[in-house]
Amino acid sequence: MNDQTDMLKLVQERLKDPNTVTKKVATDTGMNYDTVLRIRNGEVDPGYSKVKALYDYFIAENSTSGS
Repeated sequence: MNDQTDMLKLVQERLKDPNTVTKKVATDTGMNYDTVLRIRNGEVDPGYSKVKALYDYFIAENSTSGS
């Protein structure tokens, strides 16, 4: 596995978490809601910039929540 694959796996796991509000993630990252859903469901092969933006969002969320 490479870094992008690892990031995508983490992003998809977080998006599938029942505590994750997908619409909030889309709004907070400036991404289209349907794109976030397709990434969550593995329906698309997203570009690096989208994966990185979602990954950075979840890492920042972890650091502010104290997890």
